Formats: sequence, structure tokens, C-alpha cells
Amino acid sequence: MSQTKYKLDQDIRGIVIRHCRKYKETREWYEEIQAAAKCLGAYEIGLPRGNDISKTTERKAVKLVELEKTVKVQMLTAIERAYTLIGDDIDDDVIRTKLRNAIWTSTLEARNYPYEFHNVPTIGRDEFYERKRKFLWLVAELVGLN
Repeated sequence: MSQTKYKLDQDIRGIVIRHCRKYKETREWYEEIQAAAKCLGAYEIGLPRGNDISKTTERKAVKLVELEKTVKVQMLTAIERAYTLIGDDIDDDVIRTKLRNAIWTSTLEARNYPYEFHNVPTIGRDEFYERKRKFLWLVAELVGLN
């Protein structure tokens, strides 16, 4: 595989890696905000209230749509989508799972978990790093940074 096929600008690569490192924190934030938006109650406006009919469902929908448009959520969904596509050409589920975990761990802590740390059968060093580059490139592509 070519080293330049999935080449990313260093700044974009850094942005993608930082978002990957913040994935767990962002996922928790997203779930909290999503739950809060779904729990908007009829009494959130406060007293005194007029005779207007409450548009609670509409407010919930607007909040959720606004949430989905944020950069953090778009990056979150791009990371999840790209993660599921790692090794999608590999038939063996065990190897695919090991490869996904290895690439994810290597993305989060590259210095502590290089290729040699992972035992991914049938995947050589060059192919491993090419697939990692493809993962990062795909995240950037899905968000629109490329």
C-alpha cells in the first residue's frame, strides 16, 4: 500500500487525533445533553403561564436538531462510522476486532502502543499504519475537513 494514498495535512491530522482522544468525554457529554433535551418538561417556562398550548415536543425536536449540527457531535459520529469501517474487507471477525482495537489504541496513545505491541495476525507493519492513516483520513473526510 502507498504511504501517500491517505495523506492528511498535519493540522487536520492533529485535530482528528485530539477528537479521538476526547471521544469518551464527548460521548458522555452528548448523552447528557441528549437526555436533557428529551426531558424538557411542560413546566420549564415557569410561572406565570399564559393560556398558550405547550409546544414541548417541538422544543425537544429543535434542541436535538441543533445538537446534531454541532461540530463535536459531527466529529463523534464520523469517528464511530470510520471505526466500524476499519478492516471491513477482512472476513475473520477476530482479526477485524483485533485490528480495530489496535488502531484505536494506537491512535489514542501512539508512543505507548506502536504496531509491535499489538498481535494482529496477517497484518504487517506497513499495512497496519496504512489502515491507521485511512481511519484518520476517513474521519476527516466524513466531517468535511478534506
